[in-house]
Amino acid sequence: MKNNIFLIGIASLVLSGCSSGTENSFEKLTKIVTNLSSYSAEVDEWNDYGANLKKNGIKYEDANSSDQKFVQNKMQSEYANAINHVGSAFTITEESKEELAKENQGYRFIYNKIITVKDISKNTTIGYCVNYDSERIIDGQVKSEDKDKKNFIYIDKNRPLSIFTGSSDFIKVVCGDDFYKKYKGKDVD
Repeated sequence: MKNNIFLIGIASLVLSGCSSGTENSFEKLTKIVTNLSSYSAEVDEWNDYGANLKKNGIKYEDANSSDQKFVQNKMQSEYANAINHVGSAFTITEESKEELAKENQGYRFIYNKIITVKDISKNTTIGYCVNYDSERIIDGQVKSEDKDKKNFIYIDKNRPLSIFTGSSDFIKVVCGDDFYKKYKGKDVD
């Protein structure tokens, strides 16, 4: 996941004109690289969290109606912010950050499967494994760029939503290989 973030950063630099020779190119490059480096620590933190969950023992149950409601509320209230959090690394000015936030709205989610993740020793819910598709409503039109992709995300019961919990490696560790294999999209390895 970390390598993907840095590759995206390099591609964004080229696309944003940082390599075009303008006098602010080095400053833009430095700002983006600095922003991206903070995500490396966040990815490591989530990976350690997932490994510790697995080591301490977890079990899975189908989500009941209150679990499903929790997931729906969390996705509606935090998903756009989680996307903005990562996307903001590539925004240089306040204007570009505002534009990102404005464009990153209108998500509607279709849940394919939600399972509850429980701590074995305490039998308490610690989070949820979610397989979903999404649509965005832009100017009254449904944009289905993520429809039928069967995205994953892990939602912790007590922590803010993070898109870093949606990687295949993280999902396989925390949600299990069976969950991943059963619900992954046809275009995924």
